[in-house]
Amino acid sequence: MTGDPTKPQGLHPNVKIRLGMQFALGLTTNMVTPFLAIYFATQVGLTMTGVMVITVTIAGMLGGLIGGALSDRWGRRKWMLLSEGAMSVTWLVVAWMNSPWARSLYGTFFAMLINLFFAGSMEPTVQAMILDVSPAIIRKRIYFLSYWLKNLSMAVGVSLGGFLFLTHRFALMSCVAAATLMSLGTTIILLKETHDGLSPRVRLGQSASAVAMGMLQSEVVQIYHQYKIVAKNRVFLVLTGSAVLLNGLENQLPNYIGIRLSTAMTPTKIMQVGSYSVSVKGIAMVGLLQAENTVLVVLFVGLLAYLTRKLKNSQSILVGVVLYTLGYAVLGASLSPWVLFIAMFTITIGELLYSPVRQVYLAELVPDNARGAYYALYQLNAQLATLLGGAFILVARVLPSWGIPFLYVAMGAGGMGSLVYVLRMRAHRAERQMVHL
Repeated sequence: MTGDPTKPQGLHPNVKIRLGMQFALGLTTNMVTPFLAIYFATQVGLTMTGVMVITVTIAGMLGGLIGGALSDRWGRRKWMLLSEGAMSVTWLVVAWMNSPWARSLYGTFFAMLINLFFAGSMEPTVQAMILDVSPAIIRKRIYFLSYWLKNLSMAVGVSLGGFLFLTHRFALMSCVAAATLMSLGTTIILLKETHDGLSPRVRLGQSASAVAMGMLQSEVVQIYHQYKIVAKNRVFLVLTGSAVLLNGLENQLPNYIGIRLSTAMTPTKIMQVGSYSVSVKGIAMVGLLQAENTVLVVLFVGLLAYLTRKLKNSQSILVGVVLYTLGYAVLGASLSPWVLFIAMFTITIGELLYSPVRQVYLAELVPDNARGAYYALYQLNAQLATLLGGAFILVARVLPSWGIPFLYVAMGAGGMGSLVYVLRMRAHRAERQMVHL
């Protein structure tokens, strides 16, 4: 790496390329994937759609676990080429299956099943590659930038998809296929390998089938041992647990909080100018809160990163979790639009304070030779948090409405307690390193 790494021009070319592709792929996929479940539900019903969603979610989880481990063994770029190649082909198939010349709902589903397996495998691989070439001094800034690009692409992509998905599905899916092919092209031409991995050993005189079977058995055994080692890292598991609890709060808005607002919130006036007034009710309120969160992130992530640059990471993460937790507790208790808007503002500020720092701590815990496996296991927190979000719908059937905010506070306290433990272990490790020096 040349130049000052704290300046944009000092970033490794791989980081610049992947951030650019993150935006392009995020923009195009968000025009399609958020609406697929709705589309499938209108065609095959809620029950079959639910089975399909669970199936592709499991495929993504398995893809992450396999891809993360194999990127450590084979090399980042090799696995990315395989994954992006498969994703490009499957998006072309999806586009064709929704074209004027061919229509197949189940063909779309099976192509997406394969696609999401390899998409799941890409995430830990890309995260590991970025970590390979990013010194600790700039990781927080990279995570801020990545977070901003993710939200910007989501805001623009979902907005466009909401208007165009039903009438221009083939065109949108073709755009995703084109973006994936472009990403594959940049990986082939521009991306440099950052982790060579290990070359498989082959004995002379073995048949092709014996070699293939031996390699398969070897990879399965090695993957098992990789995750067995990862599972012994208590600090990493505690950090992952905190992510499950805190991301579980984030999943309350489209689950319990969304249902509560849509059923309990009557049309409420939020603005009046003369004889003209604006009212909002439950479902619209959920959309406004989601839009507020996205817009605030897009507008203020850079400003907040600048204002908190002198704040200690430990202070930033703890203050952030407190604001984040209190905001969700208010969301779970109030039906007043302006109180809800203020709560979402508090949540967003808290999230911007703690989320990038948590990524920095994760990067410190991950050993160089197993980054893919660690990120793959950490990535499971998103699926577990989704399940936790759905579980609150069932819990709410037996708890009084005032009990849910208390559970939110308990989840936030659990997430904070886990992070305090991580901070202490991090301080102890620093002390041991100073003693050895």
